[in-house]
Formats: sequence, C-alpha cells, structure tokens
Amino acid sequence: MITILVIDIRNYTVLARELGEALVTEIMNKLFHRSGEILKRNGSWTQKYIGDAVMAFWVHGDDDGTPRDVVRIFESLVSLGEVIADLNSEFTLPRPLAFGAGVNSGVAVTGNMGSAGLSDHTAMGDAVNKAFRLEAASKQVGREVVIGQSTYDLMKVPESVLSHFTTHTVDLKGYDAPEEVHTLDLEGLLRLSEALAARQNA
Repeated sequence: MITILVIDIRNYTVLARELGEALVTEIMNKLFHRSGEILKRNGSWTQKYIGDAVMAFWVHGDDDGTPRDVVRIFESLVSLGEVIADLNSEFTLPRPLAFGAGVNSGVAVTGNMGSAGLSDHTAMGDAVNKAFRLEAASKQVGREVVIGQSTYDLMKVPESVLSHFTTHTVDLKGYDAPEEVHTLDLEGLLRLSEALAARQNA
C-alpha cells in the first residue's frame, strides 16, 4: 500500500522557449535539488524526475496507511510550493512558475526495475498511473492539487478544513468511467497540512 505524489510545472514548454536552455536548466536543477531534500526529509521511499515532473511515493506500514504518512506527504507538497515561490522571487521570469499536483493511494509493486546494468527503484500499478492522471486533471478543474478518493478516505479530512475542498467529477485518460476527485487551492493545501499535523500531535 503506497501513496504517490506527482507534481508538474505548468507551461514548462513555453517557459523553456522564452528563457533559453541555460536559464531553464539552472531553474529546474535548483527545483529538483531542493525537492529531493524535502522529499527525503519527509520519508519518501524514492524520488523520480521525469521531464519537468517530480514523482515520489511513500510505502505505508500497514494495509490502510497511517496518519503520519499523510502528514508528511502534504507537508512535502506545501514545502514544494514554497520552493517554487522562492524561485519566482529569485529569477525574473516572463510569467511566474506554477504547478499542479496529483495525490493517490493504492496497492502497487515497488522495487528495483530495469536492465541489469541500469535499474531504478520505482513503483508500478494502477495507483501510480492514476496519480499522473489526477495531476493532469488539475488543469481541467483549475486547482493546484487533485486528490484521489482513496487518499481522501485515508486521511480522514478534519472537519475544520472541509470547506476548503471542492469535489469534481472528471474524465481521466485511460479510464472507462468518470471519477470523483477532491481538489484544493494553495490556501486550502496549507490549512489541510496544518490541521493534519495538529491532529497528529494532539
């Protein structure tokens, strides 16, 4: 049982053309370096960098996941948002960096996969595929964070932050039927992270 976080930079292709290869590489290297530090500190099992996207996952200690895992995941996402805000302050950009994120939980196969000479610790399965589709759905709904139903149920959302969530029915590429997802903007994400941490520490 794992939870997967996928975060993707918005309008990366346009920015790359406008900024040029050297500057966009400098920005993405800083983003990836700081992202890796945050995700490792918060207990992710691995981090993968795919183009302008970052994927990480947490392996839960039991079949249902644990509240501590969920706190770390959303704290990571808040911190990643702060990294992007810092990069916007550091660099003069034609448009601010922005991101979309998908979070999903489920059973997956994890381990070292690949060729004998070049293997990589990763996760495979429907739960992982859906996390990427949820991130893509953030563009449809116009919200920064899209959370799958499995993760929403897992974290038992505190009542104090329910009003920050918006529920949407979206079409996910590769899936036969529309799915209900739960979304947050950046303010809601911060309030959720604070509420989960407070509950964990109570």
